[in-house]
Formats: sequence, structure tokens, C-alpha cells
Amino acid sequence: MATWVNWKTAEQRLLEAARQVFEAYAESATKAIRRASESHNIESPTIEPRTWIQLLADDKKEIIVRFVAPTRARGRLEQAIMRAYLSEDPRPAEPAGAMSRTEVQGPEPAIGPTETG
Repeated sequence: MATWVNWKTAEQRLLEAARQVFEAYAESATKAIRRASESHNIESPTIEPRTWIQLLADDKKEIIVRFVAPTRARGRLEQAIMRAYLSEDPRPAEPAGAMSRTEVQGPEPAIGPTETG
């Protein structure tokens, strides 16, 4: 994660991107999870996108978003979330001639779906 990214801001942006993508299929996912839970007599898990933060070496952080996805749509949804996340750079614009102090310290947040059944 680049030094200019406050991890809380990055987490919120990633979660918002996942929620935007999730909106399109939230109703059908809720129904599918509810049916599966009832048929197996278990409590329905939360299906809202959520984040996990892992501390890596050298003060680096990895932010992972977990989300429910239809099996055949995983790759497409991962890309949609990542594109939404990357579409807006939160850094303030620098005046002309200013030097940037941004250094890359680690990878951008990883994303991955959770199983739906």
C-alpha cells in the first residue's frame, strides 16, 4: 500500500467499491443464502461485503475484502471491485513543479470472494 494511503481511508474505499458492485445482486444473494440456511437448519451468515486487515512485515498492511459472489461471476466481480477502487485517486493534486514523496510499500488491497454454499 502506498504511503499516501491512510489504511482506514483505503479500507473504506475498498468496502464502498465492494458494496457498489454487490448492490446489483444483493437481493438474489440474500434469497439464496436464506434458502440454503433453512434447508440445512443453520443460521444465515452475513452476506454484506466485509474487510480483513493483516499486518505484514515492515509496518505494511494488507486489506482484504470478502464478499459473496455467484460461482460463475467471481472474476468479473473481483475486477469490477478493483476497478471501482482504483478509479479515484484520493491524493490531493500537487502544485505544478512539486515533488512527490509517495513510495510504494506493498501491494494494493487484495480481494476475494467467499463461497455461497
